Amino acid sequence: MLIDEGVIEVDLVGPTDHTGASADEAELATQELVYTVTAAVAATGGDGALPVRILVDGEPAERIWGDIDLSDPIRRAPQLDVRQLVQINNPAQGAVVEPSFTVDGEAAVFEATLEWRILDSDSDVVRSGFATAAACCRFSQFELSLELEPGSYTVIVSETDPSNGEGRPPMSDTRDFTVE
Repeated sequence: MLIDEGVIEVDLVGPTDHTGASADEAELATQELVYTVTAAVAATGGDGALPVRILVDGEPAERIWGDIDLSDPIRRAPQLDVRQLVQINNPAQGAVVEPSFTVDGEAAVFEATLEWRILDSDSDVVRSGFATAAACCRFSQFELSLELEPGSYTVIVSETDPSNGEGRPPMSDTRDFTVE
C-alpha cells in the first residue's frame, strides 16, 4: 500500500477475474477492499477518506472482478449502501467470555430497535429481548449486558421488520461463543 498524490494505491497479486460473481457481488467485494484499505490508512494516522487506485501485479488495471471499472480511483460508497445494517463487534466468533459479559456492535435500523436472542448448544432460545442503538437509521452503537451459565451459545442480533414481511428480509448478525 502506498499513498501517492492524494490517492492510496493497493497492489493485488494473482488472478482477479472471478466471472462467477454477479455485478452486485463484485461491487460489494470492491467496496470491501476500499473500506479495508482506507481503514488501515486511517488507523496509522493517515487520511482514510482518500480514493483507492487498484493495481494488479504492479500495473494499473482497467477492470477487476468482471465488471468493475478501474479507470479512476474508487471512493468509499455510502455505508448504508454497502454495509450489513447490523454488526456484532463483541464477542468475537469463538470467543470465551466470563458469565457476565457484554454484546456490542453497530446498527443502522428503523427506530433504532434491535431484537436479540441467545441460543444454547441445542438451538433452544434461553434469552431474548430488544435493544436500542444510539440513533435511528444511521450507524450507531448498541450494547447488551448479559449473564449466562457456563456453556456454548449463539447470539443473534437482528433489525426488526416494520413491514411485516412485505419488504426484504431483516438483516442480522450471529456469533458463537463459550461462557466459562
